[in-house]
Amino acid sequence: TITPLTTSLPESPASTNGSPLSEDFDGAIQDHREVKNKSKKRKVMPKLMDQIKVSCESGLEGPHEDGYNWRKYGQKDILSAKHPRSYYRCTFRNTQNCWATKQVQRSDEDPTIFDITYKGKHTCSQGNNAIEPY
Repeated sequence: TITPLTTSLPESPASTNGSPLSEDFDGAIQDHREVKNKSKKRKVMPKLMDQIKVSCESGLEGPHEDGYNWRKYGQKDILSAKHPRSYYRCTFRNTQNCWATKQVQRSDEDPTIFDITYKGKHTCSQGNNAIEPY
């Protein structure tokens, strides 16, 4: 003879009025709010735009040095732009928790001009001799 298996789901605990407790749900909502607030933090970092003109006779192919150490982490072709945009972050991001970044793109109107957007402020110990972009 074969005995049929019956499976049942464990019942959720009930509150005094008989409805399921929502503690797990409330905790998940709170966790989501914390993550959402952390993602906003990066968006409200100070932002500065700058334009640097590079002289052709100096032989510079890229923007001038600003006194900080940058690590290139990406490049992207931008719609309706002649030149790609390069993305840099502070070399000391992981070791000194410095979240400063910059974006560099050659100008479409004048290829000797670089449009540089700085985001965040350096919190690393380098740059005592750096030229502060702010």
